[in-house]
Amino acid sequence: IGRRAKIGLKCRLNNVVIGDDCEVGDDASIQNSILGKGCKVGEKCHLNDCQVANNRVVEAGTDAKEEAFDVDQPF
Repeated sequence: IGRRAKIGLKCRLNNVVIGDDCEVGDDASIQNSILGKGCKVGEKCHLNDCQVANNRVVEAGTDAKEEAFDVDQPF
């Protein structure tokens, strides 16, 4: 877990790398994933085997498996 990262209440994290300044919303479930520096994962997200690029936003309630939220997405 990176510096200044904020993890919400009731989150479940398993085998996750979290970059500096990331924010993970309440009740998120993240497994086997990498969250880049400064990204934001909304509440009640379920990510499995995902990669989130630096400064990307994953909308609340997202359910994703084996996806890359990469630099082609708007911030």
